[in-house]
Amino acid sequence: MFDVIVQSTDGATSADAVRAVRGAAVSRVVKCQYRALGSVSASVTGAGLLRLAKRPGVFAITLDSSMTSTVKNPQKWPDAAGARWFWGSPTAKSSQAATIAIVDSGVDDSNNQLGTRLLTQVDFTPAGTSTRADGRGHGTFVAGIAAGADQYGGTAPDANVVSLKVFDDLGRGMTSDVLRAADWILQNKDRYNIRVANFSLQTGMATSFRFDPLDRAVEQLWQSGVVVVVAAGNYASHGAPSGVLFSPVNDPFVITVGALDVNGSPSPTDDFNAPWSAYGYTVDGFAKPELAAPGRYMIEWVPSATSLAAERPNAVTKGGMQLSGTSFAAPVVSGIAADVIGLHPDWTPDQVKGALMRAATVVAKAAPMSTGVGEVNIQTALSDKTAPPNPNAALDRFLVPDPDGGSAPVFDSASWLRAAQDSASWNSASWVAASWNTASWNSASWNSASWHSDSFLSASWTSASWLAVQAVDNAASETGGDG
Repeated sequence: MFDVIVQSTDGATSADAVRAVRGAAVSRVVKCQYRALGSVSASVTGAGLLRLAKRPGVFAITLDSSMTSTVKNPQKWPDAAGARWFWGSPTAKSSQAATIAIVDSGVDDSNNQLGTRLLTQVDFTPAGTSTRADGRGHGTFVAGIAAGADQYGGTAPDANVVSLKVFDDLGRGMTSDVLRAADWILQNKDRYNIRVANFSLQTGMATSFRFDPLDRAVEQLWQSGVVVVVAAGNYASHGAPSGVLFSPVNDPFVITVGALDVNGSPSPTDDFNAPWSAYGYTVDGFAKPELAAPGRYMIEWVPSATSLAAERPNAVTKGGMQLSGTSFAAPVVSGIAADVIGLHPDWTPDQVKGALMRAATVVAKAAPMSTGVGEVNIQTALSDKTAPPNPNAALDRFLVPDPDGGSAPVFDSASWLRAAQDSASWNSASWVAASWNTASWNSASWNSASWHSDSFLSASWTSASWLAVQAVDNAASETGGDG
């Protein structure tokens, strides 16, 4: 049997095509009739094809061929995260990913990898410090991993993007610039359908999430329905625990992402934590990251004559640049979060976080805690039809109405502190074993280590975090490898 599309001649109808198919052979099946198009899809025998070709009213018979995705990426990392499966899946064709806000150095779309999907660009850098859409190149690289649809496709190639520029042409920025970007997202999220915000950046001082303004800003985004994805940082040494010390990476609500080396293979079974990918406890005692994603030896297009290319000439490739860092692991997750929301637009950030954590692939070769619950996988996340658990359940009980009258609740850090000081197991309510896939949620390696009172440091109580922010990129200036 041959699966074919039968088109009618001008003046004939799809009903005529049906009659032609049924009259051509005994062994035939009309699968679908396209009345407005004057054609049908059918399965017919080889002999039936020959007879069908001679029937009046038949304009053409063509093979009902399989469709392939136009998104390309020759690297191995899209397979490890399940992205290549998603590109060709029916889900990708039937849903529209949510808009992603890229809070970074800007986005240069002169290669048209985003096209009309780049909805707007807003520059928050001081006047005169930026001469191009992205003179640094970092934000363009990040945007490509999240939503590119050119030669190096991203995890959400149909997602719209808004670019919020907080780094100048040399990669310099201030916390106040990032706060302005977060405030802009809150004011414009409904206008642009912003449901995901990627922050591949961090401040430069260890701080408590209780006092830090950037932590409080990303929490407002989270409680307002925006999934916040942040990069863990690149200051671990030789794969040893480093702690996760800076905002907004240290915030317990958001999704913090560590970086994996895919080991030159499309299979996630041999992946391992990048030796510089930060992990461990925050100064408030929370274990980070929650998830990991490919982030080593990644290739994306970067515009020419950027300061990033000038600083890393050995990283320049024919198609752009090859870079490493948790900066580039974060947008892998941001794009997948946007895809999940496209399928489940009613899900809250807590549900998206829970779905991605439950679907994560255990990284057997990674150091304990370095990859959180495991490597993100969009195929597993979208295949699970059950309601996701809430990994922030213990934190959510400290949410109270905004005293300033805002629509979203705020976190009562004073009440949380009292509970944490009174009981080292205050968070046990969020780790209900029955809610998690035991293959990816191992209580022995994560549950008991999710919060640790011994991690409280004097640095927890500082309020001086309004210093410069920096992009989390180019770990150890690495070149080479196969991302």
